[in-house]
Amino acid sequence: MHVLLSYAPCPMDTGRPETMAFICDKGGMVFSWTELRVSYAPDHETGMAECIEMLEAM
Repeated sequence: MHVLLSYAPCPMDTGRPETMAFICDKGGMVFSWTELRVSYAPDHETGMAECIEMLEAM
């Protein structure tokens, strides 16, 4: 399984930073936009670290 991590600093739906993990193929094409994990950490470094930690715990 491959995972794409995406960071949005201020998406319109929540208005707060989001880092999300999606299942993708080896080339990065996302299979489904239903997120595996989401972090609302205020910066991308922390958000990505939190998502990776949650993914490792799966």
